[in-house]
Amino acid sequence: MGESSEEAKMGDSVDAKEPPPPDFELFDPKTGMVGLIPFFETGRPICSLPLEPDRKNYMLVSQVAVNQAADDARFDKFVTSGLGLLRVGGGTGLFTADTDDPDWVLAHKLLMPAFSSQAIKGYHDAMCDPASQLMLKWARLNPGESVDVTADFTRLTFETIGLVGFGHRFAAFYSQEPHPFVIGMGDVLHWAIKNANNPDASPENPPPEIREAVDFLNETVDSVIRERQANRRESAAHFTSVLLLMPSVNTFRSDNLLPCLVRHI
Repeated sequence: MGESSEEAKMGDSVDAKEPPPPDFELFDPKTGMVGLIPFFETGRPICSLPLEPDRKNYMLVSQVAVNQAADDARFDKFVTSGLGLLRVGGGTGLFTADTDDPDWVLAHKLLMPAFSSQAIKGYHDAMCDPASQLMLKWARLNPGESVDVTADFTRLTFETIGLVGFGHRFAAFYSQEPHPFVIGMGDVLHWAIKNANNPDASPENPPPEIREAVDFLNETVDSVIRERQANRRESAAHFTSVLLLMPSVNTFRSDNLLPCLVRHI
């Protein structure tokens, strides 16, 4: 905060020592974010906050510190506990692979062009479509009717991913019940979270109901991918189409390999 651009260069360094103990007189929890302003004036690049007595909370005050924390070349990705259980489908991808996993490297290379500024601009109209559906649904409610915001935003997220990612509509706004895909995904996530610290839980040997849910999820995604592969040139703006059409992934095009990679990204 307040440093020159010269100071904020990535090559600058920050003292990595433990930040000084929090100064409780600097922080007034009643003022919310305004109460953090005094921390910006201490001159410390990193401050510890007196928010929770049994937990260390840190705030990066310096732009140099923020730049270093945002530099992914300084960190490795290590998958543990519940996140590792999400490999239950038999695959690793962007979220479930370690840094040195070839699948992570490939997933990262595949995703970078698909999330470029130019690609994102191409998704804009498709992203507005589900949002317009949600607005229309709410506009048609009678005065005083309640809105299940969590459920509707889940539908919005699901419908946006389906349309932008695959050019596929799940018609999530046309049913009061969650789509079976959402239910299956929720069951798998709940199992992974619940068993995060269970040493006997394994992605290679999940309970039968979780295996059934994963098989359903994989088949749903694979069927959409097959549809995209059969009509690659019809919707080049869709995320999956961008992946399938990229020359850089020609090496990985086969009946099984590329769909598997896209599925687990």
